[in-house]
Amino acid sequence: MCASLNGTVIQVADPSLEEKLLQARLFLQQARYKQAARLLDSVLDQQFMSLVDHLHTLAQRALANALWKKTDRAINDASQILNAVRADIDDLIHSEIDWDYEKSEDIGHLRFLADVFQMRGILHRLQKDQRRAVEDLTISIYMTRQGQDNQLSHLLRAAALIELEDCLEQALADLQHVWLENQTLVREWFDLPEHGEFSLLERGVCYHSDTIQIYFKPEKVRLRLNRVTPQWFRIYGFLGLE
Repeated sequence: MCASLNGTVIQVADPSLEEKLLQARLFLQQARYKQAARLLDSVLDQQFMSLVDHLHTLAQRALANALWKKTDRAINDASQILNAVRADIDDLIHSEIDWDYEKSEDIGHLRFLADVFQMRGILHRLQKDQRRAVEDLTISIYMTRQGQDNQLSHLLRAAALIELEDCLEQALADLQHVWLENQTLVREWFDLPEHGEFSLLERGVCYHSDTIQIYFKPEKVRLRLNRVTPQWFRIYGFLGLE
């Protein structure tokens, strides 16, 4: 038997486990994150899945924990996934991987890992660990085939760099990159008026026009746990929960 997740199919031999997987998916869609996480705890206690299926189920629990605002648990789940496939952040950052080739050959596994890195990067931001957030979001951007899927990752990386008050040139480049593609996202994310542009001025990254100057200081870009929504996490779509 199998439990289909609109793009991921998890093989199960026990009908009761299949029912639990489908119920957990329903809980996630209904925003019943505590129930989903606890149900997935019982599923993951069973030794019935292949490695890939186990990792996809673990990703569901990571997502449930993230949306339940249990960031420590969610980071642990995401790290378990990456450790299981030896996706070591230092090796990936400093290696000479041909990402264009890897993405062209991807059948879904690379995208899955990219989405896990993106999720963990957001969680690190929520825990105010901005350096790790930058590392995870950078790897996720490298791994992602469709550039438009990285718009939020670029915004989040820019904000993390601004909080660190480091590499502001890269923060500006990230903001300008998304601004060219999706001005609405940038304005809504940072609550900005229309008809401005981004520059790096003496006092930092600034959104300005003839009549306004809005400096991007750490307190303006800080990520708030109470703002978390499922749409922040690309893994939500990968698992067929949209």
